[in-house]
Amino acid sequence: MFQNIGRKIQWLAIIFAIIGFVASVAGAIVCWVTFKNAIWLGFIVLLCGCLVFLIVAIMIYGFGELIVQTTIAANGIQVLKTQSTKWIQSSQTKAAPKNPEAPKIVNKNIPAFQIDNGMLKKYNGREAEVRIPEGVTSIGGLAFSGCSGITSITIPDSVTSIGNGAFTRCSGITSITIPNSVTSIGRGAFSGCAGLNSVTISEGVSAIEESTFLRCQSLTSITIPKGITFIGKYAFDECESMETVFFAEPSGWERNGVPIDENVLRNPRSAAEFMKKIGEGAIVRKQR
Repeated sequence: MFQNIGRKIQWLAIIFAIIGFVASVAGAIVCWVTFKNAIWLGFIVLLCGCLVFLIVAIMIYGFGELIVQTTIAANGIQVLKTQSTKWIQSSQTKAAPKNPEAPKIVNKNIPAFQIDNGMLKKYNGREAEVRIPEGVTSIGGLAFSGCSGITSITIPDSVTSIGNGAFTRCSGITSITIPNSVTSIGRGAFSGCAGLNSVTISEGVSAIEESTFLRCQSLTSITIPKGITFIGKYAFDECESMETVFFAEPSGWERNGVPIDENVLRNPRSAAEFMKKIGEGAIVRKQR
């Protein structure tokens, strides 16, 4: 909800700036007509009016941007807190069941990585090229948040899930491959990765959640594999560079219950334009 409010405030700032410009021009014209011997007065009104309205509009737009970014981060933090609370409550009542197939990582700390029971909770290193250790089964919420110095990252086949906001604002990453072992990707997982231009999504993932690739401004192309049946709101918002989206199965999709023209999704360029406009309240899912 707050993310939507932030966007509305940004639009309000743009409208305010346009109105300010029109008002300044009108004021200057009035001065020119009224004071014919003081043409300079009209130019002063025009200049000062535009400057004042522009400054106020920038401040309003910045406030809206702050709300949007804060909401994205808060969503990830809230999910992380909820998951932690559930784990603590569970551990107090009963021991965690043993899974013979799961890698045996218990309270194992590798330099630069904070890992607990197979979950990579936090990356504390400063390396540009990061290779997540084998045996990690999940990447926790916000685990790599804000690590703008990372340029490449390798996810092992042992990972099955990526948490909310796990790689948000990792602006240095240019490409990432999600292995076939991964079945779930959280909200805003790669939001704000401004340098990301190539993503390979595994066949095992069933949903692209809300804001997953929000503001990935360098992302030019992406393939939606057959396994994907749901695409959340803002999933590809503000991906200005995205030119092509390839649907492995372009038929059978709907938006808010209304069937989507198969020809739109079959054409990579029109599909890209459609995906960039999935906004607030829009639910895109594949009919079963």
